Amino acid sequence: ASRVKGHTDLIEDGINGWLFEYDNENEFAESVLKLIGDRRKAKDMGSAGKEMVRQFEIETVLPKVMHEYLL
Repeated sequence: ASRVKGHTDLIEDGINGWLFEYDNENEFAESVLKLIGDRRKAKDMGSAGKEMVRQFEIETVLPKVMHEYLL
């Protein structure tokens, strides 16, 4: 993903994805080729990404949000 706010909040470079400079097509292509060439890394990154986003599931977030509104 491009190295912009939002992406940098969710992606740990090399762990659950790769970050590259905005509008850098070469870095993007290199990242895709790395994933194609290393299926294990692709699977590991996918698993890490799934684990990371669990903190944003509605069951996790809703109680926290409601607590803030009901203070």
